[in-house]
Amino acid sequence: MFLVHDGCTYGKLVEMAQKDYDLDKKIKMVELTYSLPDVSLQQMTSDTPPMHVTNDGQVRNLIELSKMHIVRLCASSQCQVDYKFLV
Repeated sequence: MFLVHDGCTYGKLVEMAQKDYDLDKKIKMVELTYSLPDVSLQQMTSDTPPMHVTNDGQVRNLIELSKMHIVRLCASSQCQVDYKFLV
C-alpha cells in the first residue's frame, strides 16, 4: 500500500509500483487498474470493469477519487522471457 500525492504523474506512479512491488527492470509492461468504490457503483451496473490508469489525467482522477474513498490499486505486470534458455 502506498499514498499517491497531488502532482503525481503516470510515470512516477509506475515507478512507485515497480519499487514497492519489487518488480524487476526486465518487466515489459506494468498495468495499473482500480475498481470504482461501491458508492459510485450504485449509479452504474455492478459489473463495471476495472478503470485503467494509462496517463497523467487518469492519475489525477485517481487522486481525486482517493481523497473521498478508499481505492485499491492493482498492479499487473508482464515480462519478456528469453526462450533460448528454455529447453
